[in-house]
Amino acid sequence: MRTIRARIITSVMLCVLFISFSSAEITEKATTEKQPSIWELIRKSLQKQPDSKPGEYSKASELLDKYTATRDKFNSFISKTENTIEFENTPTKSNSRFGYTHLKNYNKIDFRFDGRRSYTRRHYWGDISKNFVGVPENDPFYSSKFNNDDLNLSRGYGRNNIKDPGFVTIHKDFQWKNAAEVCLARGYKGHEVLGYMLGDDQRIDVVLRTMTTDISVRDRMEEIGGSQCYVIDTQTKKGKYTVWIDPSHGYNIARAEVLRQGGDLESDNATPIQEGDQKYILLSNVQFKQIDGVWIPVGADIDYRWNLSEKYGYTYWEKIHHKVTDFIINPDHEALGSFEPDDIQNGAKVKIAQVPDINYTWQDGKVVDANGKIIVDFSKRTSEGENKNAKD
Repeated sequence: MRTIRARIITSVMLCVLFISFSSAEITEKATTEKQPSIWELIRKSLQKQPDSKPGEYSKASELLDKYTATRDKFNSFISKTENTIEFENTPTKSNSRFGYTHLKNYNKIDFRFDGRRSYTRRHYWGDISKNFVGVPENDPFYSSKFNNDDLNLSRGYGRNNIKDPGFVTIHKDFQWKNAAEVCLARGYKGHEVLGYMLGDDQRIDVVLRTMTTDISVRDRMEEIGGSQCYVIDTQTKKGKYTVWIDPSHGYNIARAEVLRQGGDLESDNATPIQEGDQKYILLSNVQFKQIDGVWIPVGADIDYRWNLSEKYGYTYWEKIHHKVTDFIINPDHEALGSFEPDDIQNGAKVKIAQVPDINYTWQDGKVVDANGKIIVDFSKRTSEGENKNAKD
């Protein structure tokens, strides 16, 4: 009898232990599923979604229309941001031209844009490069850039800009079409929150309308940041895009993933990615704020993961924490002087790209030669951002 009781007790204890271990395993799996790694997200994005059903394009187009309507409400703005950037290069082949690098830096950016012109003013510090590590916040590097379709004016990397006027580079008859938008897509750190995924010079709604080869909307909405979102899956000439549209916040993008693989176009003007290589972009943790009745994305985390072992022999990752500290919709740029190069100090050295062998100097808003002759007068720029006093 005691033997039977002992066997029953032993069996019960084994069952309890099995259930405990199983529960712990389930809890661990649930935790893992809630916080998947970047590479798990990449593997998931490789899974084929169901083929488009009749009417899917019109449904996706309707959602994109609503995103476009909101996004177009702040095509002219002033944005002040703070960004934390950490990145790492790791060579995967002995003959790789890229050595190991791990750096972390910070910046504060004042960005002004009206659809035709852009002006970026940037202070940055921390680990700028291998040669400039530990740059203090109270003595940062500084750069600025003005763009329209005819002119690019860049003020270069003067350290401690109170003492060093730095240098200026000017390009006339600029080669980029829609140069101001290109600078928004490439030069605004955190551009993904405004709809410009890395490698795209056009906004995501335009890319999905013009480059899509297959598109579908998932049957079920998914919760992102506490909001139920529509999910659009697309295959384009530039890779696979998955976009979560948040109707609670003006149909803005609450999350986005892009995967470019072998054969996909790497960017607007690039050759296809080599077979075996890939680039992954993730926009997540997007925060929104309502400003003047319009929902604006004011914060996010952005991750890049490159595996370019086949072509270049290295892998790369980058993490960006993007925070908007001030955002003004449709400001009076002319009254504010948004596009006036008032940050350039007298004495700055000037190079004009079309005249590479001559050095000029910045003086009171003018570019002058060694004899003081005015070459370009930026103090008389028109409200359209053109300069009618530029010498041919």
